[in-house]
Amino acid sequence: MANQVKYDWQACVIDGVTAMRVQSLGSTTDFAEEKLLELGNAGSAEIIDTPSVDITLDTNDWGSTNTMALLASLYKTAYAAHNGGYKSSLGDNSYYITENSFEEAACDITAPVSEDGSVLDRTLYLGYCFVNGISLSYDVGGVASENYTLESDFKRWYLNDYMKAIVYTGTYASASSFTVPANLNSGYTGLLVSVNGVVVSDEYSLGSTISMSDAASSVVTSETPALSGLESGDRIRLVASTDSTITMVTLSSTPSGLGGVRKGFIDVHLSSASVTTAPLSTTKSLRIQSVTIDVDLSREELEELGNYRAYLRSVQTPIPITATITVNDSDMLMWAQLSQRTFASITELDIDDFVKTSILEVKIYKSKTTHTIDTFDGDGNATGDTNLLKVVRLENCSVSSESHSISVGGIAQQEFSLSAENFIVSGTGLTPLV
Repeated sequence: MANQVKYDWQACVIDGVTAMRVQSLGSTTDFAEEKLLELGNAGSAEIIDTPSVDITLDTNDWGSTNTMALLASLYKTAYAAHNGGYKSSLGDNSYYITENSFEEAACDITAPVSEDGSVLDRTLYLGYCFVNGISLSYDVGGVASENYTLESDFKRWYLNDYMKAIVYTGTYASASSFTVPANLNSGYTGLLVSVNGVVVSDEYSLGSTISMSDAASSVVTSETPALSGLESGDRIRLVASTDSTITMVTLSSTPSGLGGVRKGFIDVHLSSASVTTAPLSTTKSLRIQSVTIDVDLSREELEELGNYRAYLRSVQTPIPITATITVNDSDMLMWAQLSQRTFASITELDIDDFVKTSILEVKIYKSKTTHTIDTFDGDGNATGDTNLLKVVRLENCSVSSESHSISVGGIAQQEFSLSAENFIVSGTGLTPLV
């Protein structure tokens, strides 16, 4: 019997891709019980429970847009103006992601576990997970963080014969079949097929047989019950397990690489410039101690007769987007920037001066000492001699609160809370890997 599971004995895999720089993964199930009563019965006629699964995923921000793209179902997808995706064919870290990218986006998360640090022993499966919160934090005192909360109603452990469960993303082939980018015929057992979050074939509960053909890209059909009604654009996931021995999922050691960005890698810009595709090139704001950005993607479960689980979790709009900036008080430049006033010529600043069209940008660079940008193309890609990795941008920002404080033994600080209308994360195509 195993005595423990260490952090390097478990990984986090999103839609079949191992996420990097993950610091913690947690899932908590709540069973909302309801007792059905009846006359003449001191007990209950039935106890109904409706499970809900809350998931937390905390990561270091290391300048990559890949994890966010995975959670928004944009990984390796073509660019679309509304939902984002690849801005070009540059490869990884080329994603353009907005708050709208998460509207109907769902992912399947697996967490393979080793009980001895070498061979995979079991796998946690979290199906049809929707992001309901994003929190980005940049502070002079530590490593930047990129944290997520998600919600689901499907949690299962695969073990023993099915311990090596892997999620494959399916692509529509016909009304009764789809393809996955691997040959799964030999040595693999199909465990589950879901279409748009609905489990249509489940070996445990339905005793179904999932047939996989022998081809470079396996054509998959569900024979019992028959799979039908697939349409182009459907979200299809296959969970399959192999009988062969699989070593534990591991990431390469990169002691000279970039594990997470710190204060020297981060510039913050406030501007009154008009909205443009390319990141701002204005002078960075000074004396900033921390910036926290929160995107509230609270959702409403959409249900239907004939479906045990919610068929969609719709984002409630308008989407609250907020930022908090803490700065050491040295002059009134930031107040002037949020008022869109020319600092050198003003004689007074009033709370009535704050505007509602400011732009806040956090720029992440590959170097802690050298920040270079040449030009940007029409899609906002940094070109030329640049080490810019990523830009986080809030548009149409307005001041929702401000405070000034000083105490004995300390230095004065100002804090501004902003609300925004648009949230954009844009990767430049430069990989953070050294």
